[in-house]
Amino acid sequence: MSAHTYDFIQREKHICPQCGKQYRFKRNMVFHLRNECGKEPSLQCPQCPYRSKQKSNIKRHIAFKHFELNEYFGQPTFFKCPQCGRKYRHQNTMRFHLKNECGKEPSLQCPHCPHKTKQRGNLRAHIAVKHM
Repeated sequence: MSAHTYDFIQREKHICPQCGKQYRFKRNMVFHLRNECGKEPSLQCPQCPYRSKQKSNIKRHIAFKHFELNEYFGQPTFFKCPQCGRKYRHQNTMRFHLKNECGKEPSLQCPHCPHKTKQRGNLRAHIAVKHM
């Protein structure tokens, strides 16, 4: 094992003295203590009850749960499949869906159970979660 790898593995952890949450960097733990620890989330999604202590978490939530609200943060809204109406964050993903998946039955069969999917990555994830 190289000295760099060993140093990386043995790196000091910074633990919040109030709640025990661990941080890789001291500055993150200090930020947590000043702004988050023991405090209720102050930011709320404008569309649902989801709350967070950090704006970046609200942005991520909106991007994944409320495609149509992305313009709230100055981002493009979504790309909608013209055949089935499914929404995608990226145009290339929607094009892939339209070309390879839309209106087609799942063709990849799990070797361990009746589960079927349309994408290899989803099949690998299924096997890892359900059969490993």
